[in-house]
Amino acid sequence: MEALQIVIPWLFALASLVFSFYSLKMTRRNSELDRKKVILSGNRQEWINTLRNSVAELLSLHSLLILSLREKMDDYQNLKDVIKQTVFLQHKIDLLLNPSEQDSQELMKKIWQLNAASRGEMENSEDDVYLVIQNEITRLTQKILKTEWERVKKIE
Repeated sequence: MEALQIVIPWLFALASLVFSFYSLKMTRRNSELDRKKVILSGNRQEWINTLRNSVAELLSLHSLLILSLREKMDDYQNLKDVIKQTVFLQHKIDLLLNPSEQDSQELMKKIWQLNAASRGEMENSEDDVYLVIQNEITRLTQKILKTEWERVKKIE
């Protein structure tokens, strides 16, 4: 009987110690998972903002480019800078997108069509064709951004 009185407190102490270590380990694990979620969520939000801003800037520059080409403006240095920036943004957007996703492929296809329309390389490259392509780019970008935003909300 005396042996049980000595052993039982030690068993409770050992069980408490094991439970404490397990609890600490689970708390640390959950904390690490939460930290990763915050980082991933922040990275995805940054990607959303970058894509949105890049597409908006590309569309704005293409509008300026079309206006410059149609009005036969003589400011070649400015025109050269606009073209350089549109090419940069086009490649930036291409690198931001996932080439295996259908919407991303379609968006890049429309951006290439926008380039052709702005240079007058498409048949019927009138304002209405340009506006149709621009609207399709906007719609596809919104769809991609919404999909990504849904992913961000699932992480949180």
